[in-house]
Amino acid sequence: MEKKKFIILLMSCNQPLYLNEEQACRDTFLKDAEGADIPFYFYRGGEEHQYIDTDHVMHLSCPDGLGGTSEKTVLAMTAALQLGGWDYLIKTNVSTWLNIEKITDMINGLEGKNDVNIYGARYLINTASKNVPFPRGHFSIFSRSMVEGIVKWSPKLIAAKNFPKTDDTLIGLSCLYQIMKVNGEQYLDRIMEVPAVNSWPEDGRIEDATEISDALCIRCKDEKTPENTVDNMRKVHGMMRAEMRPDRRHYRPAKWFETGFGIVDYKMYGTISAIYKAVRKYTANKDFKAENGTVKRTDSETKKNELKKKNELS
Repeated sequence: MEKKKFIILLMSCNQPLYLNEEQACRDTFLKDAEGADIPFYFYRGGEEHQYIDTDHVMHLSCPDGLGGTSEKTVLAMTAALQLGGWDYLIKTNVSTWLNIEKITDMINGLEGKNDVNIYGARYLINTASKNVPFPRGHFSIFSRSMVEGIVKWSPKLIAAKNFPKTDDTLIGLSCLYQIMKVNGEQYLDRIMEVPAVNSWPEDGRIEDATEISDALCIRCKDEKTPENTVDNMRKVHGMMRAEMRPDRRHYRPAKWFETGFGIVDYKMYGTISAIYKAVRKYTANKDFKAENGTVKRTDSETKKNELKKKNELS
């Protein structure tokens, strides 16, 4: 198995709560990353001039609040591309614990820097994202070519009128354009779901490590009491270090998306799912011309013709 290199970007903010969470990351799973020579960088905004300090922090020239997460993430990805030396990029935040060992095993089994899949812990879909499924911001993995696509398409999308300025919805739509226009493939065929704990239990308790040991990431943010996030992360790290189970299959095609109308099971409905219809509606009558000259259409008439030809051949 070929060993792949990856870099970790952790979105943060120049506020005490987030800086405390940064330190919790350093004291727990990032020690594993350092031990394995895996580069990692926190990224914050609010600076006049951009620079990377010796303490693994990217200081970026953009708004530092929630309204600037799109620009902040694109600038961080741009800086990561300039640094080079990696095949995959992990995008996460400072309230999420990462299982470095399992992530490393998974990435080593992937295609490499030209991989056109998206690996996310959870996918959402809403009107703000133009009904395009997007990976939640707490954990996603992109190959180098996909990051290049995000950096390429994001400025054009940000400049569009009334486009949402949140990083995860922007990334979802950027990936759609990269996959369909550049690679000439269907977007929904390329999104993968990885095992993860995507929200902290309402009762604030995780007692059994065996229940969560297959997760690549654990979101430790306590929505009711954010100040508990640091303690949650330290607790999870201690539990997971004490008990690691044998590895299992790391990822699978995403089978569901959370919508404003509940859970839509992609596998159950297949190509006629509500999600597929939503993506088709957004990309209807648009030509996505791939670099090899192939033109991909996503309107329903084209899909019917493809199915008809397939049936005739069989």
